[in-house]
Amino acid sequence: MKKSTYQGKVRFTDCLRTLLYESFGEAESETYAYYQKHCSVIFKVEADFVEFNPHYFKVRLAIGKFEYLYHTHKDIDVFDIMPRKSGDKITLLSRSKFFKYSKDFYENEGRRCSSQKLPMSLLYVSDNFLGHLYDTFRSELFRRDFVVNDFTHQLERVYQHMKKQAYLFSEETTVKEFFRDMIEPLYPELSLNDQNVFWRFFKPQG
Repeated sequence: MKKSTYQGKVRFTDCLRTLLYESFGEAESETYAYYQKHCSVIFKVEADFVEFNPHYFKVRLAIGKFEYLYHTHKDIDVFDIMPRKSGDKITLLSRSKFFKYSKDFYENEGRRCSSQKLPMSLLYVSDNFLGHLYDTFRSELFRRDFVVNDFTHQLERVYQHMKKQAYLFSEETTVKEFFRDMIEPLYPELSLNDQNVFWRFFKPQG
């Protein structure tokens, strides 16, 4: 997920897309496109109004997860940021203020109009939100009752890093690229023996 230009903060829409991806995988883009097109009505109508469209429920589920994380982790902050040439106006919202404005943001793809004479402000979230998201909703490579050793712990960390970066293998992916992107950030001092194990992922069949 791409971070915002504001240090320590991410766009609300990036958080929403990450929640959709963690919940529905690559189908996230189709659901987010539905949200972009219908965000002005999704939070005003019941499901029958949209003929029980599955995307309606997926968006509402992702918003529910967003609010669950925000309201249960007091170290997560949200910001109302108004971009201005003279310098962005950054307002930290209290939980009561966010509750007051939340539908405005949801119904305008993370934006809010506070005045006809001012540009729309943008909703940002402190980037520790992502850590809470992955700790709470991430899928795991091994079952919780599986007894891990050092190597399986390595595999789990690499798997979670791949999930966080939405990293996908393709026919063009090389072992050098995989090591540079996924292994070295986690294990810069990986032994040759363990490097050879990861290399076997790329060994052609036969």
